[in-house]
Amino acid sequence: MKKMASASQNQLVRSTLYISLLCLLSVFGACGGSGGSEGSSQRGVRVLHASIEAAPVDLFSSVQEEALVSQGFFAGEAKYIPLAKEPQRLSVTRALSATNVVASLDVDGEQIEKSTILLYGDRGTLGLRVKLFDDVVPEAIEGGVVKFIHGLVGASAISVTGYQDGGILFETTLDFGEVSNYLDIPQDGSVELVVHRVVDGKLVESPSLAFEPGGAYTALVTGEVDYYTKTVLYRDN
Repeated sequence: MKKMASASQNQLVRSTLYISLLCLLSVFGACGGSGGSEGSSQRGVRVLHASIEAAPVDLFSSVQEEALVSQGFFAGEAKYIPLAKEPQRLSVTRALSATNVVASLDVDGEQIEKSTILLYGDRGTLGLRVKLFDDVVPEAIEGGVVKFIHGLVGASAISVTGYQDGGILFETTLDFGEVSNYLDIPQDGSVELVVHRVVDGKLVESPSLAFEPGGAYTALVTGEVDYYTKTVLYRDN
C-alpha cells in the first residue's frame, strides 16, 4: 500500500509540474511548433534550453558582471549575445543564483562568430549536460536550410524526415545531444516533419514548420517521450 501511495504521489507531482510548465510556456510565448526567436546577423552566443526538468538558467561571463542571458526557459526564446573579444569562462547557472553553476566553458570571444550553448539531459540518470557548437551558416542559400538538434529525453536516437508537397526533402538520424548538418529546403513554405524514436520506431513528433526564403534555421526537438514533446524553430541568420 505504501508503494502504491508513493507512486500516486509521484504522478501527482509530475502532473503538477507539467501543468506549471504549460502555464510558463504560455506566459513566455514558447508555445507552438515554430516558436523560438527572430533571426539576427549579430555574432555571439545563444543558449538553447532543452531540459524539461531543469530550472530556468542564466549565462555569465568571467569578464562581465551582468548576466549575458537572464532566465532562459525550457524551449524559450534564444538570441545571439555578443561576447567580449578575449578569452573568458562562460558559466551556465540556475536562474537568479550565480553561485549555482550547472556547467562552465572556456572560450575565446575573438574566435567566436556564432555559437550555441545547448543545455540538455535531466536531473536523474542522464544528468544535466552542456555542449557548445558553432552555427556556421552556408554562404549561398538558394531556398533555405535547417539543422536539427536532438534534445529529447527518452530516445537515445531519433530519425527526422521532412516532407513538402508529398515528397521527401531530407532524412537524418541523430544521437542524443547531437546536431545535424544544414539540410536544404529547395523552396520556402511549410515543411511537414516526422520524428521517430529509432529503437522502436515510435512516432514522437509530427509538427509543421514554416520557413522563409534565404533563411537558415535550427530546429530543436526536445521534451520527454510519453510526457511532453516539442519542436522549436530558431533563426540562425
